[in-house]
Amino acid sequence: MSSSAEDAKTLGNRAFAKGKYAAAVEAYTEAISLSPRPVYYTNRANAHMKRGAWRAAADDCASALALGSVATRERIKAHYFLGRAHVELGEWQSGIEALATAHALCKEET
Repeated sequence: MSSSAEDAKTLGNRAFAKGKYAAAVEAYTEAISLSPRPVYYTNRANAHMKRGAWRAAADDCASALALGSVATRERIKAHYFLGRAHVELGEWQSGIEALATAHALCKEET
């Protein structure tokens, strides 16, 4: 067990970089249990997507967005990942809407 949420995130990032997506999910889950922050949810969503766990990825993106004051970068990631997950699940309209939101947020940032 890590001493802090950021330590758990770092472990998750290292596991992800090595292609150990199950270990990354576990580490991000620990980070979330210590301090539920949007970045931990979007990182875990990305690891879920690498494993083909599209519903879990969509749920994590929704959780990230539900936390309220989410930085624009994390909102973009959450909407983009959410859109990809919905498309993979065959939920086309929801996917298009989430991807359009991610695109609009990107345009605001540039």
